[in-house]
Amino acid sequence: MTSGIYPRPAKPPCACGKPRLAGGKCTGCYTRARRARRSPGQVQLDRRRAADLKKLWYAGLAPEKKRAHIRYNALRRYGLTQAGFDGLLAKQGGVCALCHLPPAAGEVLRVDHNHRCCAARPFCGRCVRGLLHHRCNTWLAAIEEPEFLAAATAYLKKYP
Repeated sequence: MTSGIYPRPAKPPCACGKPRLAGGKCTGCYTRARRARRSPGQVQLDRRRAADLKKLWYAGLAPEKKRAHIRYNALRRYGLTQAGFDGLLAKQGGVCALCHLPPAAGEVLRVDHNHRCCAARPFCGRCVRGLLHHRCNTWLAAIEEPEFLAAATAYLKKYP
């Protein structure tokens, strides 16, 4: 006696050999085909929307979550471990390596690295120089460019 339940016939695999899911294609092939149909203007609009959504998400984070996010990205980007970050901070005495002031309450010191060492990502980790305030790191990046430094010096000399 049969129960009336028959096994479903197996779906033929996608052209790439993976099991098919949507539209007769695997997830990867379906996504690539969908993206290929978009116009360059639509691609740019999608990127802008994604960036706007990320800004909204980040703005809604609590301050401690923002600090954790900044630290996580720094560790991942520069190949540091938490112990390496903490060791670098301890070696600097818990202060900014440039101005020697402690971070403000809730501020996270940023990783300073040599831009000439690793032009491509991922970074090697040997180019990390120290931990700086966001402001100090921004100033240092501007000063490292000789043309900018010369232009800034000339500008300041105009107004003694």
